[in-house]
This record gives sequence, structure tokens and C-alpha cells, in this order.
Amino acid sequence: MRLAVIDGIRTLVIHHQDPTPKGQHRVIFWFHGIGGFHGFAANMFPQAVTLAQRHISFTVFEPEMPWSKYAKHPDGQKPWPKGGFKRYADAAMATQNLPNPRAIYVAGHSRGGKGIAYAAAQGGLCDMPITGVLWSDATYGDWFKKAWSACLRHMASKVEVLYLRRTETAGFLSAAQKDPEFHKVKQASFSFPWWYHGKIGDNALTLSSLFDSP
Repeated sequence: MRLAVIDGIRTLVIHHQDPTPKGQHRVIFWFHGIGGFHGFAANMFPQAVTLAQRHISFTVFEPEMPWSKYAKHPDGQKPWPKGGFKRYADAAMATQNLPNPRAIYVAGHSRGGKGIAYAAAQGGLCDMPITGVLWSDATYGDWFKKAWSACLRHMASKVEVLYLRRTETAGFLSAAQKDPEFHKVKQASFSFPWWYHGKIGDNALTLSSLFDSP
């Protein structure tokens, strides 16, 4: 793991190159929740180890979002100005000697869903060859609707949603589930007390089926 500054954004990076990789190299952009960024190593390393044990080559980039633990005013912040995510992602991938072909994923936990929403609505995500988008108990408010209507509804990208039953995220998602195109979205729901919000985030990459292919 290393700490880098990419396009002016502090970024935590984990890179694993498997000698006998299963499929393409996975590039994962992970948007943390409120108060996040500081616990990346503890939360991500167990997931990274599991991916490595599956012979998956990957690079995880976690940009510091405007609601990190170190933000002075985390509420009401809007990430990714026009074209900002694509510019950041292109710069991030240029910092690593990444193999080709590669598959690009975007994932967000909790308020990280807001990061996905703005990346799609104005940040340039819709102009990128995204393989998959993962929502880790992150479908609060209109965030999923914003990203879905911006481009996810029509893109070839795989979309997966992990959510906790009988919670706000499940409630907000129910409106989107009425869309006739929603059948393309893979869903996995979890029940309290065996699962809770933070536990889903701490296991999202290994709970998801997105990274098993290509």
C-alpha cells in the first residue's frame, strides 16, 4: 500500500500483480463513506488478500472524498466537478504500470454512493469504458437514480447493489426497482444482526460477484 497525490487528491493505493492472473487486471476506484479514508488499510487489506487468493490481479485506488475524517466541513460537499472523475482516473492509471487488457470498476460504500452519482452525472464516468459499478449499502436519497438516469441504465456496465434489508438504503432502492430496465441490476440483500452497515462495507469487494470476471 502507498499514499499518493493524484490530480491534487490524496489517494491510497493497493496493487497486486498475480503471476498467473485469472482474467484481466482489475482497476477498482473505491469511494469511501463519511469519516472514511483513515481506516483504509484495516478495512481493505483482508479483502485484498481474498482477491489475491483467487488469483485476481488488481489495483485499488481510494481517493480522499470531501467527507473524509480529515474534512473540516464534510456535509453538503459535492464531489467530482465536470469531467473531474475521468481526469482523476486517467491520471491514477498513468501512475501505475498497469497491464493490458484491464477492466475498470467503480465502487462506493455508504456516502460513497454520492461519489458514484456525481461521477456519473457530471464527472465523466459515462464517457469511460466501465466494466462494473458496485453500490455497497450506498443507495441513499437520489444517488442511485442520478447515476442510473445519467448513463448506468443504458451502459453495458454490470451494476450490483448490496444493501441491508428494512433500512433507508433498501427503501430508496425500491423506487428504482420499478424501472423496467432494473432487471439488469444484480442485487444482494443482508439481514441484521448478522450483517450491519459497516460490515457490508468491510467485505463489499469479496461479497460482490463483479470481480470474478472478466
